[in-house]
Amino acid sequence: MTPTALTTGLPAALHVATADLATGPDLVALRSRLRDPDSFTWLRPDGDDSILTWGRAAHWSPRSGGHDFASARRFVDDVRRHLSGFRSVVVGGFSFAGDTGRGDPGPSRGIPAWSAFGSGHLTVPAVQVVRRDSRWTVTSIDPDPLRARRQLTGALELIEEVAASPRNAGPRGTTTRGCVVDGFDPRVVDTTADHFTQIVARAVTDIASGRLEKVVLARSVELIGRIDLDCWLARLRDRFPSCAVFAHRIGPVTFFGASPERLVSVNGRTVETSALAGSRPRGPDPDSDRVLAEELWNSVKEQNEHRFAVKHLRDGLRTAGVELDPDRETEVLRIPGIQHLHTPITGTRPAGVGILDLVESLHPSPAVAGTPTPAALEWISRHEGLDRGWYTAPIGWLDTEGEGEFRVGLRSAVHSSDTDTTTLFAGGGIVGRSVPTDELAETRTKLGALLDVLPR
Repeated sequence: MTPTALTTGLPAALHVATADLATGPDLVALRSRLRDPDSFTWLRPDGDDSILTWGRAAHWSPRSGGHDFASARRFVDDVRRHLSGFRSVVVGGFSFAGDTGRGDPGPSRGIPAWSAFGSGHLTVPAVQVVRRDSRWTVTSIDPDPLRARRQLTGALELIEEVAASPRNAGPRGTTTRGCVVDGFDPRVVDTTADHFTQIVARAVTDIASGRLEKVVLARSVELIGRIDLDCWLARLRDRFPSCAVFAHRIGPVTFFGASPERLVSVNGRTVETSALAGSRPRGPDPDSDRVLAEELWNSVKEQNEHRFAVKHLRDGLRTAGVELDPDRETEVLRIPGIQHLHTPITGTRPAGVGILDLVESLHPSPAVAGTPTPAALEWISRHEGLDRGWYTAPIGWLDTEGEGEFRVGLRSAVHSSDTDTTTLFAGGGIVGRSVPTDELAETRTKLGALLDVLPR
């Protein structure tokens, strides 16, 4: 099926067929049965919103370099008019920098897989399986009404087939028990450690000279060999129930991960975000875990880094017109493998302000770029030597009324089934007191969050 690219002023008919589900399907098991080259998975194990989509009824990407949020908003407005009041989900995201995939990647190797994603990509999926407000629905959207009904029938039949499969009899409805890992033995190739410690040392020198206050640096490692990506997603879902587990597939390339950091969510008029900056690993026992948490809490470096992030988020929301609630307490957020300083931020959005307005105001934050942000972005462009693509960038979903959720693309990787290569990313905030070897160790802790649940 050829998708319809909608732009303002270009009329196109879109027809909807929808049905309710009495019980929710296992979305990872359902994903494993898809044959469509485009799909989007969003799993919130301890929340209410989960999504699996496939196919394209309409899509958007910038016509030139840059994120072009204004064009993205026009696209969503155009879709809303064509759907005559039906609240479709729109899935996708944006890159860390607006020129991803272009230019010289510097001393580190570029990542060709990012070319499929570009600097932004939003899709109105042809088929949408959605859980919102404890209600499961299946929706089909197509320019042809008969084809929309046929797509819906096919989706319902596939859901019934997956539910009847004995492979899906795992605990809590997961596919983990049914994972077949024989024959999968990928190897980790790390060629960026030396370069990373060198640029951390250079950043510390430039911070001491007053050129910037903080810069967030990232690196990548490669996993070479075949993997069972659906099994990996199921294990991430089980291990990180407080995170959003996502997988955005475009052709043979999938960007996936388990993000602990909400960039912004909108539910009705309520806006929620959170600052998540500063980290320590988890201890092997309660006493050592408590010592690491106290070390994190008492660290001047980590507290300063966290304050930068809180101020940016609050300032960005105010700029977008959000009426902020009173300040919330900072806490230590403990999740498997790592713990962070965490401050929730909430408020009320004014009429006419949707989630894409807030994404534009908040990205990139000091938590993924640095302070002052323009100087940090320039430093990263000159020295990091890595095309981050959508790593540390907004990934998520919205509906045609401006509600939805975007996460920061952390604890993430990009997988190419054509080459059996998976590139994993990690990074950290560098300030004047940073020690290169300590920062390298922190990236290994963060990479371990993905690698420790790798099925093999």
